[in-house]
Amino acid sequence: MSTSPSLKIGTLDLSRLTEGNNSNQQLLNSNDNGSYGATTTGRDKRSGLNWIQLEQKFNNLITQFNSPQQGTFTGTSLTQKQEHMKQLELSLEAIIEVALSESSMILQEGDFKRATIGGLKALEYIQKLYGKDALQQVEAYFLLSKASQQLNQFKQAEEYLSIANWTCMKNKEKCPPNLRAELHQHFGLLYVQQGKVNEAIENMAASVYYLALEHGTHDVITSFAYFNLGNVFVSMQGKSEKGVSFMKKVVDIWYDQLSSIILVGKPQTNDNEDGSLEVSTRQARIQFKNSVKDLDEDKVGDAEKMLEHILRTDSEHLGENHVETGKVYVVNGFFKLFLGDFAKAREYLEKAREIFVYVLGENHQQTKEVNQVLENLDKRQ
Repeated sequence: MSTSPSLKIGTLDLSRLTEGNNSNQQLLNSNDNGSYGATTTGRDKRSGLNWIQLEQKFNNLITQFNSPQQGTFTGTSLTQKQEHMKQLELSLEAIIEVALSESSMILQEGDFKRATIGGLKALEYIQKLYGKDALQQVEAYFLLSKASQQLNQFKQAEEYLSIANWTCMKNKEKCPPNLRAELHQHFGLLYVQQGKVNEAIENMAASVYYLALEHGTHDVITSFAYFNLGNVFVSMQGKSEKGVSFMKKVVDIWYDQLSSIILVGKPQTNDNEDGSLEVSTRQARIQFKNSVKDLDEDKVGDAEKMLEHILRTDSEHLGENHVETGKVYVVNGFFKLFLGDFAKAREYLEKAREIFVYVLGENHQQTKEVNQVLENLDKRQ
């Protein structure tokens, strides 16, 4: 038998990680003065979720699901039995989703210990339904790793990710590129936090690879991985130029996507209250979201932060009056326009025009494009 580290990872003692039901009872049974914010009835004071009832419901359903007698109803057909089992499975999956969502919300609120306990409870549910080798448990391990990082428990965080990695390896044929990319991103961010730069770069690069495999190299989803990799290089002494080049790749991707939306020819005039630019943007927004399947509300927020961060980075490393800095202002302006924040869009675009006029001149194509969009903004007022 191989003695590779990956096999050792796969045989970690999970009882030490989950600490059994006693640990989870802290989430379910703590009183009003308890550290985990649940009442004596088990209801979470922040969200209203009753963890005890959730536990009872899950245990009842999983018992039915696993019972050899389940679905043996007098007079029912095999099809009806199968449908009943399917409904049980869907109900169990819904409970797991509630536990994961609640734990993720707790994590975002900064209660990392409670998020860990909730994540362990979700992991327990997943393993009871799908088994301990199931790919579905990877999401719970991601959550647990993030909570451990916030508690500065880096060894524990890495153990959770190592189990997730081993799970992906055991489900190699089923594990999609997006999930592999997310796994490497979590490893990369963990290593960044620990100052392990080389390991961070290796994992961030792997994240780029898997996202490019799924979405292509010139895609807004892949751009988030380019950004993470660029950020690592920017933080390294003597590597900032390489980091800025990765961020330029991000800007080019977003410019190509957004310019195809914003620069759609002459705007149509309407008799209604909506300006032509608003109508064009609303129509193009559908096209944009269809081409970027994963651009949900969270991704939009991430994109705003990412583009603003790149603007600060370019301003610092390239200077304010640089063509690339001007292009980042354009992309930020186009994105705000896409989101309907016209005031902020104008602010960014006017700054871009100022830079382009200074560096490229009034008659350059990039200056003209920005002028066109600003003129359209004027028409809608």
